[in-house]
Amino acid sequence: MAKEETIALKISHISKQYPGVKALDDVSLEIRRGEVHALMGENGAGKSTLIKIVAGAVSPDSGEIFVGDTRIEAMTAKRSKELGIAVIYQELLMIPALTAAENVFLGTKVTQGGLVNHREMEQRAAAIFEELGVHIEPGARVSSLSTAYQQMIEIARALVKNAKILIMDEPSAMLTEDEVETMFQVIARLKAAGVTVIYISHRLEEVFHISDRISILRDGRYITTLETDKTNKAELIHYMVGRELHQTFPPRPPLPERLPVRLEVCRFTGNGVNIDNSCGHPVDISYATFE
Repeated sequence: MAKEETIALKISHISKQYPGVKALDDVSLEIRRGEVHALMGENGAGKSTLIKIVAGAVSPDSGEIFVGDTRIEAMTAKRSKELGIAVIYQELLMIPALTAAENVFLGTKVTQGGLVNHREMEQRAAAIFEELGVHIEPGARVSSLSTAYQQMIEIARALVKNAKILIMDEPSAMLTEDEVETMFQVIARLKAAGVTVIYISHRLEEVFHISDRISILRDGRYITTLETDKTNKAELIHYMVGRELHQTFPPRPPLPERLPVRLEVCRFTGNGVNIDNSCGHPVDISYATFE
């Protein structure tokens, strides 16, 4: 067990029951300061419920939460933010009509003489973007930016609010490979600055690339925490599903040599496609379904 002063977040014996479902069953785990801690598990394992409890969006039925050495009597969304906990969900919280800078400072007052100081907003946003190593024009409308850039704006907003613990829920789900690599670089910068990152993902390659430790939930229960550099994919999968998986995909029976054509596309034009075929055989493009 890590020393008390190195613990950023401690979850102790947390349980949560919904009608007919035990979402969390006596879950305890510790997150160290300045680490990238991956949280893994199949769908329904309890990951989302756990982060909502930490963020103050859901109240547990029992258990305790400690941020540092402070025991939190009742975690609320307001209290969670005050303690420096920020969550970036899959559905990003953006106002498309506002600028990047304005979205960075959502909920944070930047005023001068009682009026919003847009110039200071843009200067401060530009400094944060530079710190993160991303090139975003502070005055650009969010509606014109990619999902990856919008995610960086969420991270910048968390830094504006002095986030010490950043929870990222499936952050790569809508990103390209290049954008994921950029995100990894940003996470590395956050870690170097002492920010604790809790990284939730189903993608094993990402977890091995970015995390220091991995905690696994299964059916609402805490299973184990592993040092990333001392485990492997087979062991993780075993803990996640509770059994050995010898085949990723089961064998399929051989297909018949000739498949009956159920649908043919003929003389189809649109979106850069132009198929000039009279539907005589053989057909240039055909889509077949089979029983």
